[in-house]
Amino acid sequence: MGTVNYMAPEQHIDAKRVDHRSDLYSAGVMFFEMLTGELPLGRYLLPHERGMDVPKKVDELLATALSRKVEDRYFSAEHFLKDLTDCMNDKDTAVSSSPVEQDFDLGQIWSQLKSHIYKSRYALLLVIAGLFFALGIRLSLASSNHQTDEHEEVVGSKK
Repeated sequence: MGTVNYMAPEQHIDAKRVDHRSDLYSAGVMFFEMLTGELPLGRYLLPHERGMDVPKKVDELLATALSRKVEDRYFSAEHFLKDLTDCMNDKDTAVSSSPVEQDFDLGQIWSQLKSHIYKSRYALLLVIAGLFFALGIRLSLASSNHQTDEHEEVVGSKK
């Protein structure tokens, strides 16, 4: 079945009638948890609504992935990954550069470096999440190809 807090709503009703969109819901839960540190339980606030410095597109992506209605969710992992990549390329996620001063104050440089890392943390999380989705898609395709090959061997040996 799955871990209750990560299961799509339809899995709670009839676990036999779920499809790949339930997995995309679970991926949305994990992404939400990575960003906020909390699970999207009950009536939850999206990251932008929480005052987090994320592009509005991240909220749209999460709202789609976490939709309670199956038909409103992403239909494919490829589409989810495309929107995730678009969020990474969004100019809102880019770190604004400040002019370098002639006076090299090590404390100020360290402070600016920490600020840049802090501002780019969501882009980094998006990259990591994108890599996990790509890996999951690849493993899923490899597994289904392996199962098909085994089935063909079994059917061929019966003849």
